[in-house]
Amino acid sequence: MVANLAWKNAADAPESLQRLLVWDTEAPCGGDRMYIHYAGEADGVTKAPMTAGAGALVHTYMAGYFETLPVPAGTTGCYAATIDMHQCSHAKEWQVARHGTPCPESEDESN
Repeated sequence: MVANLAWKNAADAPESLQRLLVWDTEAPCGGDRMYIHYAGEADGVTKAPMTAGAGALVHTYMAGYFETLPVPAGTTGCYAATIDMHQCSHAKEWQVARHGTPCPESEDESN
C-alpha cells in the first residue's frame, strides 16, 4: 500500500515519500500512542509490515501526505503523536484483517 500511495504521481515520488505517513489507528500501543508503519525516508526506506498482529483482529490503517510530518522521518513502531487531519492531503483509510481472519464486509466493495 505504501508504494501505491507514494508513487501515484511518479514525477513527485521522492518528495512524496518524504511527506507520506502511514499509521495503524488500533494497535495496542497504549496511551496516546499509535503504531507508525511508514514516515518518510531516513537512510533508505524504513517501513513496518501491516499485519494487524496484536489487539483487535481487524485494524483500521490511515495514510496521507503532510507538508511537515508530525513524527520524525524514518519512525516506525509505537509513537506518541497527534495527527491533525486538516494538515493532511490525499488521506486514505482501509482495514487489514489478521492472517486467518475474514475481512469485514463493506458497503462499498470497490475500496
